[in-house]
Amino acid sequence: MPREELLNIFKKYKYDNEIFHDLMNYKVRELLLVATVYDAFSLEQDGLLSEKIFGEYYNLNLTNAPRVTSVTSATEAIDMLNKKKFDLVVVLSRLSKTETIKAGAQIRGILPNIPILLLLNDNTDLVGLDHAQDIFKAYDNVFVWNGASEIFLAMIKYVEDNINAVNDTQIGQVRIILLIEDSTRYYSRYLSHLYRELIKQTSRLIEEELQDESKKVLRMRCRPKILLATNYEKAMEIYEKFKEYILCVISDMKYPKDGVLDEMAGGKL
Repeated sequence: MPREELLNIFKKYKYDNEIFHDLMNYKVRELLLVATVYDAFSLEQDGLLSEKIFGEYYNLNLTNAPRVTSVTSATEAIDMLNKKKFDLVVVLSRLSKTETIKAGAQIRGILPNIPILLLLNDNTDLVGLDHAQDIFKAYDNVFVWNGASEIFLAMIKYVEDNINAVNDTQIGQVRIILLIEDSTRYYSRYLSHLYRELIKQTSRLIEEELQDESKKVLRMRCRPKILLATNYEKAMEIYEKFKEYILCVISDMKYPKDGVLDEMAGGKL
């Protein structure tokens, strides 16, 4: 085989391997949790949240589990954010605790670009969700927690996928799974299950294909990204943006279209 042809093969092999280093540039390594004293105490009673998240990452063979720092007020959160760089802020609260929920707006006023998620304690808080939409404008999204730590893995991956999707599709032709669901209760569950199964399946495929442990870690970065839409317009926006990379669409049938709940929105999509 000619030397030039060998060099071309080597360059292609090297380039294909180097691509993985450029994927998933944004990783949540530092997570700031804002919770009431009671909720913070409850978390400690059940075991350190950081240990639970680490357990989720370990069970799924994931590296770089984020470190969790807890504060109990917006004032403490802002003080901590001024001292240290965080990649994600999660406000854990009951819907009735409006002062805690308003922490998102206070943080957003100082750091407009940081991802901020609201995590409601349980499904009972969802009853008043539609009547408190103004409160949630400061948040990138709202999730509901029922005690399972896997929701934190879902929220972390949700943020990472949203930020990394453009880069990873353009550089590595990573595929996109589009999930359309307007119910906070259900998309909180779906994302938790989808991420667990997707990561497990990707791990199994890589395990069969590769022997080098370092390459396995890098190849995990090319798993499909999950993007969530809660209405028809957002779903179409994501589809048009990533239509060359769509792996599949998982859609509810009834969700908002043109600002009105449409019984056939999923079919029209």
